[in-house]
Amino acid sequence: MQKPNRKNPVIRLDRSGRGSWIIAVPVLAAASVACSCGPSVSPASRPAKEPLPKRAEVAAAIDNAVVWLDEHQVRYPGLPGVYPGDWKHHLSVKPKKGIRITTRNGNPFVATFVHHALAHLNEAQQHDLGIDDETRQRSRRVRLRAIKMMRRYEEPADSFAAGVYGYWPRAKEPPEGLAKFISRRMVRYLQRPVSAGILAPGGASFHPPEYWIWPDADCTSAVYVALKEHADLDGGAMPVLPVRHFVRWRDTPAAIPKRHRASITKPKKWGGAFLTWFTNEDAHHPVDANFQANTDIVVNANVLFALAQFGHRSTPGFTEALEWILEAIREERFRPKGTESLYYADCLIFPYAVTRAFREGPVPELQPAMVPIVRELESIAERGDHREVFWRSEDVVLSTACGALALMNAGYEGEILDGAISFFLSNQNRRGNWVGRWATFAETHRGAKISRRSDAWTTALALEALCRYQGRKSVSR
Repeated sequence: MQKPNRKNPVIRLDRSGRGSWIIAVPVLAAASVACSCGPSVSPASRPAKEPLPKRAEVAAAIDNAVVWLDEHQVRYPGLPGVYPGDWKHHLSVKPKKGIRITTRNGNPFVATFVHHALAHLNEAQQHDLGIDDETRQRSRRVRLRAIKMMRRYEEPADSFAAGVYGYWPRAKEPPEGLAKFISRRMVRYLQRPVSAGILAPGGASFHPPEYWIWPDADCTSAVYVALKEHADLDGGAMPVLPVRHFVRWRDTPAAIPKRHRASITKPKKWGGAFLTWFTNEDAHHPVDANFQANTDIVVNANVLFALAQFGHRSTPGFTEALEWILEAIREERFRPKGTESLYYADCLIFPYAVTRAFREGPVPELQPAMVPIVRELESIAERGDHREVFWRSEDVVLSTACGALALMNAGYEGEILDGAISFFLSNQNRRGNWVGRWATFAETHRGAKISRRSDAWTTALALEALCRYQGRKSVSR
């Protein structure tokens, strides 16, 4: 069995802080670029005499995570680039040679994961989770603030893509003065790919227009699922998923003009699958844009999830996306560091997204993918020095949460889950969160890695794993 070593310590995480010190300067690389997730080991297993995680311990970890999410949720305006109801997230660019440079930003995407995790803390599941009324009501208040924040990112009625969502808010004015100088230096260094969209990170006046991004299918799918959860749990009108935009932006000749084909990223495309970006081909752009007309397999899994949730399984593109995912799994192209995803290069997001769509969509046609996913996750699970089980990646907590959730979504009931939950209990920060690490999701033309780090995202997925594990009525602890 492979164990952590001094060169790659991934099991005893620092519970008091982030570990390595990062120099932060106000420079942000484009988050709209395309990216570039180790070897298999024997399955992790638990010695028969080791006790299962105790329900009281899991309940306490859930309670502490909810408290952290509540106390660290932004309450008031004034934090540049972050709306009230969000959490602090960071993006960075790490050149092949040189220091990592970071900036803070807000987005609705991470909040959808927080909302999805907190949706488990409802009145019907309260007893199974072992939480009290105060924790349940606190989680509801956090969800409501997050929903209000997400809605600020909706494209207006007069937009070419009315009703969709993007990772950043609408851009204001192009950079001027010193900000323009920084902007031009960034473009000279980063070069391509270029997106030239309409959304820019709030509070980053230097962000080059060449790297403004477009509304996208991923954020749109995630936000609408959160809005539906909100309507189901809290009442109010059910949102209407803007299906027409998913249909319009598909990988078809009619949807992608020839001039959009010059993308520096050339993933294997499955004709008819859903495109990542909702681009406006008729808009005037400040540069000769190299549009990001690409498909992403994880984005397509998330679109399937949303379409199934809203009862739109007959939507054009649904079958094509489904067949692409099944083909990738049959041909074993979904393995970590070998994924076809452009924007989720690591952290086992792909098996999580596919199994979530299967279980919660539901998308029963994904059933053939479940056994291969479980076998792969079993084969690469690793054991730490104690009883913990984890999956190695840049952000080990995030990947372990995704691995555990994928196993549960697929119907797995084995010992690896107990070890993963023990990992979360051992590595929860004293404040209640799990510390997020830099996870690469994109790469520039010159090889600079674009990464994101968010304690809220990592904590949300770990919390969801704890809730799902604790809520399994068939498990007696």
